[in-house]
Amino acid sequence: MKIHGAVVAVLLLILTASPILADCQAVDIAVYFVPSYSGWQTASEEWTAAGGPPAKSDQWYSYASNKYAHIGFDNPKSVGTFTVTSTAIYLTAENGQNNTNVSRTFTPGTDQPGLTWMPRLAYTCPGCTFRERMDCISLGVFVPCHDGENHFTNCQFTNSYNAHCFRYASNVDLISYNYGYSIGTVPTAMLAQTEDDLSSERYYYGLGLGFLRFEAYNSSGTLTYWAQATQINLNQPIGDQACFHP
Repeated sequence: MKIHGAVVAVLLLILTASPILADCQAVDIAVYFVPSYSGWQTASEEWTAAGGPPAKSDQWYSYASNKYAHIGFDNPKSVGTFTVTSTAIYLTAENGQNNTNVSRTFTPGTDQPGLTWMPRLAYTCPGCTFRERMDCISLGVFVPCHDGENHFTNCQFTNSYNAHCFRYASNVDLISYNYGYSIGTVPTAMLAQTEDDLSSERYYYGLGLGFLRFEAYNSSGTLTYWAQATQINLNQPIGDQACFHP
């Protein structure tokens, strides 16, 4: 299921045709997803967490053109990798998922390098009423898909899965969020992702700061785990020992 080019075309058509949505402005999500402050590639973030494993510290860096890695849990083997294209941001590998020895990669397709993480464009409608804003928020809805999934234990292949699209749509919304601690209030792109079992996750990306908060909910909508950045420390690099850097 290939959706991105068609989705962008449809969104532009809707924006042009609707007098209500004409006030909506397209915003590039990459400026939220990729940090841009001086020294970000060797800076680490201190994190706090509740309801699950401690988050400790993490780091973002770029390992190739338009390719980014996120080291989590202060663990050089727990590394997520992403590719940013002109239309979307893709998750390409999860090394040491959730601080374990289990990893997965996503098979590159003809027009997408991994699992659809977020579209490049989201929309903000400052002049809309609440009801009209609900229509505009729907422009941030998309269906995550991938062209195949490969699983590994201790970097050794175990099994694979066929191409798959999520049963439920995800949504990106542009908000202002108060993270507290030393981070404070930051313009934020919030990704809400619903899994096939109706559990859900939320990822918060601060403008110019990157990934700042994560929330997990069960199928009843109850918050079961959260983690977030509390402080940014410059020149505190974390080593990378990931199995895969697609």
